[in-house]
Amino acid sequence: MKEPVLVPDVTVDPRYLMVNPETRSELAIPMMHKGKVIGVLDLESPQLNYFTEDHVQTLSILAANLAVSLENARLYEQLARDEARLERDLQRRKEFKARCCAGSDRGFRFGDGRAVSFGARSVWRLYEFLRYGRNNSELRWVT
Repeated sequence: MKEPVLVPDVTVDPRYLMVNPETRSELAIPMMHKGKVIGVLDLESPQLNYFTEDHVQTLSILAANLAVSLENARLYEQLARDEARLERDLQRRKEFKARCCAGSDRGFRFGDGRAVSFGARSVWRLYEFLRYGRNNSELRWVT
């Protein structure tokens, strides 16, 4: 359903499923974003022939605005999740560097005093090479 559906009398429309016995007319307006239906604005009335084309026009504008607002909220939530994941990964990078470099900014230090040196970027590349956890969304230590 990508177009509004105006049902002046639900008792004669075979598509209507009687949920509220008081409903006599109904207007369903899709909330569209980038060609996809992301919700439906559904209005019911106990009066026959209650909804008009003016309702359809006005509520279609409202539905379009609601769709944009819903999509913005979804994107904001996704951004917040991504930011939290990146913050966790950054913290793990810092922990990894602290563990592997033990007092040196340039490499691994072994218990007998030997060290393997490399640039700081190599530490990050090694860290990024390590396997990610479930759904590639969280870094796990590889032991």
